[in-house]
Amino acid sequence: MAKIISQICFESYSQFDGIGDLKRLEHKSVESFRKELSRNKQLREICGLTDGIPRKHLVPTSGAFSRFIKLLKSEQEEIDKLFASLVEKLYKELPGFGELLAGDGKYIDSYSKGPYSKPNPKAGDRADNDAKRSIKECHYTGTDGKQHTKKETYYGFKVHIACDTKTELPIAFKVTAANYDERKAMADILEAFPDAQKQRAYAIILDRGYDSTKLIKQVKSEGIIPIIDIRNCWKDGEE
Repeated sequence: MAKIISQICFESYSQFDGIGDLKRLEHKSVESFRKELSRNKQLREICGLTDGIPRKHLVPTSGAFSRFIKLLKSEQEEIDKLFASLVEKLYKELPGFGELLAGDGKYIDSYSKGPYSKPNPKAGDRADNDAKRSIKECHYTGTDGKQHTKKETYYGFKVHIACDTKTELPIAFKVTAANYDERKAMADILEAFPDAQKQRAYAIILDRGYDSTKLIKQVKSEGIIPIIDIRNCWKDGEE
């Protein structure tokens, strides 16, 4: 079971374009993921569910998943320490690791449909008082050549990650409610960097959602070059 969880995390974090590929292994419920394991032989092999395991026991039960997730939550502090120690080891063993960074955030849908909705356990729904609602603005150029904005509503959480661009491995992360300011989250991540990591990093790449004078000043104060896309705040006809 531990190998399954670690593989899911690795698959999620190691595809940096990145962070957008989290959806690839995301399921609305444990049962949905179990069905995927049942039908997907390649995924079972990746998770180590082949060697020496009777066929009828290849996919862990829902109860096994629930108990293991509960166990993980109870050991959160130890898991955080393990993550930090692995990152520290990568800094020591991989030349250039952590020199050029990239950061981004990804929404994670809650199992709850909203703060006032009634949970439906059979459909995978549950109450989730920590989740929040947020509106994401997507900017794109239309066929008319003009800039357009599309708004999408999310209810849940957001994972903010700083990664090494060469290996696409995570260096630090922060999980917040969906409405938490991603600029503030990235500032929190950089501020918590150990001195050795700050000294190794020379630049960080961020998209236009992080274009903020305050964040840029903080990044520079840490001795890191901010490479941030500029938000287009001008309207048509303005110079």
